This record gives sequence, structure tokens and C-alpha cells, in this order.
Amino acid sequence: MSVTDQHGNIFSIFNDLLKADYGIWLWEPYTEQLYFNSHYLTMLGYSNAEFPYNIATWKALLHPDDANNIVPMQFKIIGSAEYGESFDTRFRMKTKNGDYMWVLSRGFVVCRDEHGKAIRLAGIHIDTDTSEAIVNKLAIQHERMRFALDTARDGLWDWSPATGEVYFSPRYVEMCGYQPEEFPQRVESWIERVHPDDIEATVTKQLEFVNNPEMGDTFECVYRFLAADGSYKWILGRGKVTRRDAEGKAIRIVGLHTDITELRNTQESLAHLINHDTLTGLYSRFYFDEKSRQLKEKHYPLSIIYGDMDGLKLINDNLGHATGDTLLKTAASLILQGTRGSDIVARTGGDEFTLLLLNCSGNAANLILERIQAAIDIYNTTPDVLPVFISFGLVCANENNTSVNKLVSQADKNMMNTKLKNHPENLAIIRAWIEKRLGSEIDIADTRLAQVHSSS
Repeated sequence: MSVTDQHGNIFSIFNDLLKADYGIWLWEPYTEQLYFNSHYLTMLGYSNAEFPYNIATWKALLHPDDANNIVPMQFKIIGSAEYGESFDTRFRMKTKNGDYMWVLSRGFVVCRDEHGKAIRLAGIHIDTDTSEAIVNKLAIQHERMRFALDTARDGLWDWSPATGEVYFSPRYVEMCGYQPEEFPQRVESWIERVHPDDIEATVTKQLEFVNNPEMGDTFECVYRFLAADGSYKWILGRGKVTRRDAEGKAIRIVGLHTDITELRNTQESLAHLINHDTLTGLYSRFYFDEKSRQLKEKHYPLSIIYGDMDGLKLINDNLGHATGDTLLKTAASLILQGTRGSDIVARTGGDEFTLLLLNCSGNAANLILERIQAAIDIYNTTPDVLPVFISFGLVCANENNTSVNKLVSQADKNMMNTKLKNHPENLAIIRAWIEKRLGSEIDIADTRLAQVHSSS
């Protein structure tokens, strides 16, 4: 992500825009938070750690002669739409070396509350030495950002923990499909709809934040929230304590509630595509390798089963890849019947399967392999079924002193020993099955097995 880790969540929705080589800012007046992408800070010479993310720090960097004009203008726009929804202004900002830089700031109101006050503003920040051509190009990017941000309107909430008074804006209520009468203005309306699995990280943490000033005055959390239609939406919640009492307990907190369901679903879909084989639904080679790199001593004894199918190339060459795909999916299903829920079963090659069995002794792995083979044997007894034959090799390591790659290599060798014994008979059955469908004889060529024969 191109923004800071500290405040990256809010910008993740607009990640493609934030990779830009110009400054982007986003300001939330209610929480007083001000966010920047990395180029904004680079332009002024600051690092992430040197630039606190709040509006007061930003104001302190304005040239005194400009602050008297810029700040009142911006607060007028925040207060009412009658002063406009956008601004285009030039002013000087203090850089890290103490000099002042002239910048062009183009900003706009993303959304307002029901009283007309701006909840969020966003814009771009450009060095005025930038050429006019680039400025014009950035104007187009500015409109793209405005559109993207405009589609992510937020709900406002305002809570007084001491009295129990709470306010949810109409947008907050509408966001999850509720009518005002279905969502009373009380904090329980929120708590009751937080997913049970997220209560600890969200509700409990937020109550601690209320009572403990050492936790700071701002927070962010991502959680699931029950919508009116019974589904759960992913919500990005942010809040800021505006006042604490003498004992440090929060008197008032204001915040924003953003629906990030589409973003979350997109991320999960991409993660699933990366981590799973699209044909069989098993784990991918990438996922297998990642899990292999993460192994710890606590995962041992560790067993690996390596499987290689018989006859896939023969099926593909004579009946087409659609039939070959059916064979692979059937094989994957049969393998899963014999494994434990915790086992990592991956398709690591065209016709190759590798099983990573954590906390599994050699004896336990042998039982798993027996169950898999039994499932395959039972399947193959069905009359006229597409035959499935897989040769397996097993290896076990009791201690973390051998690389997974070496263990897989040994399991592969053990598999080939099994394949040499069973392959001719298996291939003959597959050949007969194919010829029955084609009504003619076919040639058999298995290059890999021929190489093993020649080297043994």
C-alpha cells in the first residue's frame, strides 16, 4: 500500500489512486484526523514519523500570512454548502528544512451530514513549480478521486458514554438498510448488531478506550455488522474522543462508519484465487509453498504424501481436456475423503498432488493414505466409471532439521517406486476404457516413466 501503515485503512478503498506521484489528502473535521499519501510528505521533506496526522499540525505549517485567509475559507465550506463544494487555492507551507514552498491545493467536500456540515473533504496537493500540462492532467485525476470517494459516503455517530446518549445520522442508519424506527438512537442498537466473533476486538476494545486515556484519543476497527436483510456488512469504524473528564473517562466521542463490504469481498476473492487451484478447489502451489515456509517446531512430526496420477496425458490426448479436467476434479474429491480437516491438500502440478500433514506421525500418515486409497478403490468398482489411479509416496520427519523441498523430493522418489509396480496395469485399464469410447486402438507413451526405467 502506498500510504502509511499507521493510517492506511481509510485509503485502502482508493489504493489505485494513492499510487500517484502527487500529494493526496483526506480530512475528517468531526474526528479532526488528516490523512496523506506518502508523496504528500515527501514533497515537504518529512517522514511518516515526523508528521502527526491531525489538522492542528497542518495549520502550524501554513505561512502566517496565508493562514488568515485559508483557514477561515475552509471552515466556511465545512459549515455550509452555500459557500460551495470545492476550492482551488495557493498558499505556502513550511518544509522540513525551514523554507516555505508554494503549493496548489484543490479540494472538495465528499459528503455532508443532515445539517449540511462537511463530514469528509479530500483533494490533491501540487508543487506550483509543476508544469501546466501536468497540472491539467492532475485535474482529471482529481475528478476520478472525487468520484471514487463520493461512492463511499459515511455514516456519522456521536456518543456520550456518561449519559448513554447517542446519535446516528440518517446515512448511518440507511447504510445497512434500516428505517429510523428500526434503529433506535441508543448504543445497544450498535452493540446488538456487531457480529459475535467481533465483539471482543470491537465493542470490548472500544469500552476500554472510553475508560482508559492511555489508549489514546483515536481508534480504528474493522468488523462485521448485521444489515436489515440478515446479511453481514464489513464496516470500517473510526472514532475520536473530543473530551474527557478529570478522571480521564471519555465524555464525548464522535466517529464515522464506512461500508467496506465490496472492498473486503474483493480482497477475499483475490486471496482465494491466489491460494486455491481454480479447477479442483484444492490449495495452490503458492499456498503450499507459503505454508511450508511458515513451519515451526510445534508442527512436527510432519508427514508429506506426494501423489502422481496415471493416464492424465492419455485422457487429454484422446478424449480432450474437458474429460481430463473431470478426472482431476474426481481425484481431488477422492483424496479429500481420506484427509483430516487440518491437512493442506494442494495441486502442485498438472497431475501432481502434495499433502502437507502437520502434527502427523508416520503411522498416522499411513492411515490417512490407506483411507485415500480405499476411497479410490471403492470409486473404481462402479461400473464403467472414468478410472482414477494415483501413485503415492510418503515421507515423515520427526524434527525440523530437513527442508520441505528435500522431504517432497524424497516423497516423489517413494511415489515413483510405487508407480513402477502399478503403472502398467493401471495404464492398461485406462487404455481399455478410452478405446471402448473411441471404438479404436490408441498408442501409449509415458515419457516420465520411460526416463525412470532407463535410469534404474
